[in-house]
Amino acid sequence: MKKIIIIVVAMFFIIIVAILGHQKNSDNNSFGKANIPASVQKWRPLVSEVANKYKVGNYTEVLLAIVYQESGNTGTNDIMQSSESEGLPPNSIQDPETSLNVGIKYFSSIVQYANKKKCDLATIIQSYNFGQGYVDYVASNGGKGTKALAESFSASHGGGYGDPSYYGHVMRYVSITDTGVSEGASQSPLGSDSYKRLMGTAEKFQGEAYVFGGSNPSTGFDCSGLTQYVYGQAGINLPRTAQAQYDVTSRVAPSDVKPGDLVFFQGTYNAGDYITHVGIYVGNNKMYQSGGHGIGYESLDNSFWKTHLAGYGRVRE
Repeated sequence: MKKIIIIVVAMFFIIIVAILGHQKNSDNNSFGKANIPASVQKWRPLVSEVANKYKVGNYTEVLLAIVYQESGNTGTNDIMQSSESEGLPPNSIQDPETSLNVGIKYFSSIVQYANKKKCDLATIIQSYNFGQGYVDYVASNGGKGTKALAESFSASHGGGYGDPSYYGHVMRYVSITDTGVSEGASQSPLGSDSYKRLMGTAEKFQGEAYVFGGSNPSTGFDCSGLTQYVYGQAGINLPRTAQAQYDVTSRVAPSDVKPGDLVFFQGTYNAGDYITHVGIYVGNNKMYQSGGHGIGYESLDNSFWKTHLAGYGRVRE
């Protein structure tokens, strides 16, 4: 009997550890760090918990920025201005926890719908203000949310509809200072200064939309356009396409990959090449890239990236 009890206790402990580990992993920070006051910071644990419940834990920092944008210093109890998403008059919800649950559930529905329609981060955030109809509008106009599309959508509703600058207003509260760049610099084969310069340039474009064929700040960036540009700003010349960048780099074993190496993927879309996507490895099994959700950090634990991972490459000296 004693042996059975020990086994049961051990199994219970393993299950608890697994659950806690999953919760930690699902709260990956993909978009920097929310630069918010203490009045909003106090909601961080609850925002993280609710975001994980609705499977948008990686948007925790963005959600905190939305809370600050919606509540500011107004003292409202409807801290995500969730009442209208329920068809109620503004500020009908008078409980902050209810506001978070309703608002984050609604945000999660937008994320799922935007992913289905292949729209980007800018569309997702702007749609929290405009409603799900904006996802359809962007999807029918290229799938990339822009200020011009937001303005035309507002105008198509009689003008003065929503806040066409909502995406920019939210992202101004998302800082890129806590992304582990300094720690990664000491490990990078590029050297500390080059890696910091590389990531300092890359993070200037965080949150911007993916632009197929884009290769500079004026046009926007696709995956290899971003890597070519930011490595170039650090004094490292790379060819234009993901396949060509794969061809000129040295293969690196997963056990030896370092911040500043490139991470390559195959079969992400029908491109006619073996390598179809590239990102910058930044440590802790994360990369920085330009992809379907825009420019920013992504966890390589994501099942999509795991499925399509082709390998790592080190820029040759």
